[in-house]
Amino acid sequence: MFQLHSPWLLLLLLLTPLFLERQTRRGLRNKLFPPKKGQQQQALLFASPPGLSKSKKSLVQLLRPWTLSLLNCLGFILLVIALARPQYGNGLVSSQEAGRDIMLTLDLSGSMRAMDFVIEGTRVDRLAALQNVVKKFINERPGDRFGVVIFADQAFTQCPLTNDGDAVNRYIDALQIGMAGQSTAIGDALAISIKRIRDIPGDSKTIILVTDGKNNAGSAQPLEVAKLAKKLHIRVHTIGIGGNKPAPFPVQGMFGMTRYVNRVIEFDEETLRGIAEATDGEYFHAENLDELQHVYQQIDQLEERKEEKSIYVIWEEHFDRYLLWGLVAMALAEVLNLTAMKLVRLEEE
Repeated sequence: MFQLHSPWLLLLLLLTPLFLERQTRRGLRNKLFPPKKGQQQQALLFASPPGLSKSKKSLVQLLRPWTLSLLNCLGFILLVIALARPQYGNGLVSSQEAGRDIMLTLDLSGSMRAMDFVIEGTRVDRLAALQNVVKKFINERPGDRFGVVIFADQAFTQCPLTNDGDAVNRYIDALQIGMAGQSTAIGDALAISIKRIRDIPGDSKTIILVTDGKNNAGSAQPLEVAKLAKKLHIRVHTIGIGGNKPAPFPVQGMFGMTRYVNRVIEFDEETLRGIAEATDGEYFHAENLDELQHVYQQIDQLEERKEEKSIYVIWEEHFDRYLLWGLVAMALAEVLNLTAMKLVRLEEE
């Protein structure tokens, strides 16, 4: 992006004709304002040496006025541009960006070890699939601020709200099943998420809660906490990951061999649906990777909002290059006038 700090100084360019050579100015004047027909011009006539008036001008004589005029005018134009201070960069510019605050509330209980998701042909647990999809979701919303709350037996803030998507992704990568316990404290997790987002300035606040179980730990009741979120104008989207069908869990055998045992995981769809409805959010269910990706695409559309923002970036000065080349052009004209074209000038005079 380019701008001039003082564009009004370009009015000085109107003085450019003053830097034309006398012969060039006279020729242009005669072309623009030719003398009227029949107009008598008074002059004193002197005898000229034989044949002098008919002699042809050399190439140097023809080029001299135009060369010097071009260099002087070019130098003057560049100096005026330098005086106007050309600048490159981004100044106070307006841009449309999404402006939501989104708290990612993620279940790290023991049931997330279920190996019922597949990424590029490889069987993975539910957490690995969730990490893969959530990071893509973050990368596709650069204008939003994200935070991370994790829960199992306990709930705590893993990452406060920030617009540094790379930092949030690093926190997502560091998540491990069981780091907050083995049970599922949905109510406490929702309460912590509300606490972390309620006092942040902004009018677009969203919580995306993901779990594969039911509330069986903590002291807060999920539906009661959802009513508080509604009063604070915080919308909660809930995602049930997995299902009530038996899912394979890895188990270490006697000789270190890993085998899979199918277990039934209790899934409280009714509570998740109730939380979403109480806060004007949406409830989703994803049993595989494609469904989970589709869920976050739907949330991306639901949470789409554009707002006008002004961003100030310092402008970089670039007048020096125009000043340098302007001085070079005018200096070259003066050198030519005093050296190579000096004799021609004297002959013409």
